[in-house]
Amino acid sequence: PDEFTVTMWVKASVTSTTYRSPLTSTSKYDSAGVDRSSGFTVYNLNGKWTYWIGTGGGGSTWIKVESTKDVILNTWQHLAISYGPVNGVKTMTLHVDGIPISKAVANFVKNADYWCGFHIGAGDDDGSTFFFDGSIKDVSFFASVIPTTDILVHIQRSDEIRVNTIGSVVGSMITAMVQLN
Repeated sequence: PDEFTVTMWVKASVTSTTYRSPLTSTSKYDSAGVDRSSGFTVYNLNGKWTYWIGTGGGGSTWIKVESTKDVILNTWQHLAISYGPVNGVKTMTLHVDGIPISKAVANFVKNADYWCGFHIGAGDDDGSTFFFDGSIKDVSFFASVIPTTDILVHIQRSDEIRVNTIGSVVGSMITAMVQLN
């Protein structure tokens, strides 16, 4: 979709200088092999949550937003990422435990390569690297930008319901376990 929000609960067991991705949908190359960084990813990197989107320009043309809140080891944290118009401006937003960090974005190119799917628990185009160390649960995908007030309600309801854990991810990946809303 041209706009979206993805929400999830994550519990990281490590932080490091390597990329640890609880969620990825990226493609570095188009079908002709041309470098066209596209899609989005979330990383646990250097003790911070970061959200990247591709601009289609290739190379290092990722736009990044880094949380001001640290990754808290062995503690459930709620993440929400979104892209789309906010007050008429194309915006990418990362929420960590309901705290938003936003950046105006001139261009975002979504991942259109069928073989570069939507990966939960790993990163890279095919989900074969950048494994997330920890647990992930309650992943939801919305085809619109969800406002912060609704994300806060989602956090409260998820916490009250205690929905089943999708799985524990340590050196492996879980795919296609997404609740479409």
